[in-house]
Formats: sequence, C-alpha cells, structure tokens
Amino acid sequence: MPPEAQAKDKPERPTAARELDSLAALQEFARRGFRKTTIVSLADAMGVARQTLYNHFNNKETVLEWAIRSLIAELRGDALERFATAKPVGEVLLGVFVAWLGPIVALLRAGPYSEEVLGLSRQIRQPTNADPLQHMRGAVRDYLFAQRVRTHKTDADDLSLLLIYAAKGLMMRCETESEFKTKMRQLIRAAIDTPHH
Repeated sequence: MPPEAQAKDKPERPTAARELDSLAALQEFARRGFRKTTIVSLADAMGVARQTLYNHFNNKETVLEWAIRSLIAELRGDALERFATAKPVGEVLLGVFVAWLGPIVALLRAGPYSEEVLGLSRQIRQPTNADPLQHMRGAVRDYLFAQRVRTHKTDADDLSLLLIYAAKGLMMRCETESEFKTKMRQLIRAAIDTPHH
C-alpha cells in the first residue's frame, strides 16, 4: 500500500482539547480510580497519543478537571438545544433530560470508582459556584411556562424542581440509558398530564 493511502487510513488525532473525548476520560477514572489512572491509560481510553495529552494538560489532575467541566458544558448544551425542537412538550422534555443525564447513567456504571469521580466533580465545581441543577431548573421552568403547561411561574418552577430531582433519582437508580429514557418518559407523562389546581 502506498504511504499516501496508509496515512489516509489512520484516524485523525485530535489537535485541540475540545476535540478530546471527555466521557472516555471520566469512564477511565471510574474504572481505575483516580490514584491508579495514568496519562498512558487515559490516552489509550481516549484513543489519542500520550503526547497529545501532555501537549494539552500538565497532569492527570488537569485532565480530570477539564473532563468534568467539558462534559457538563457539552451535556448542558445538548440538552438546551432540545428546547428548540418542534415536537410535543413531553417529547421535548424527554429529549432534554436524556441528553442532559442519560450519558451520566453510563458513567455511573463504568466502574467501581464511579462514586469517587462523582465526588471529585462536586469538589471541582464548588469553587465556581456552578450548579448545573439550578441552571437546568430555570430552563425547564421557563419552557413549561412558555408552553403553558403551567400558567403561573411558581407552579412551573415547582414542576421543574420535581422533574429534575426525580430525574436525578432515576439517573442514580437506572442501569442503562435506555432504562432511564423509558422511566423518564413515564415520569414526564404523569407529571405534565396531571391537572393542576
């Protein structure tokens, strides 16, 4: 095979941190634990050369911090995009919650150190006071109110809070993203179809 053809068959390596796979990095931390995870194991899990990680990060601590912040931003962005779809309210809400929390279900089941990764993510977020739950609560509330699912903002806020905490509970309990989606669909249907007085 000519060298030009060989080069074309090789997958392109990421050149910027934003092109790296944050979920794969977090799954590796969940499988091995923070102490046993190495830059080599992270590079293997992410499908990149070790030097690529060293070009972007000083150490595994900065990889973890980047992966957590990156995944949170990516999932929130994906979820917020779902509000713009022209589908029935229940399907839009389902899309929002599955995009936002579905991948976390897989992360929680990725290995014996998943809880450790979750705890580290809380520590990393604390200094910035970034609370993804509160941000999503406002977005869901505004959507419910705009779609007239609830005619008072406080009622929309109450329903938003209920959906978010129920989704968080399902995320912790479900074994697969598919199970999460099924149970979330049932929850949303029951919540928005319930008359409010």
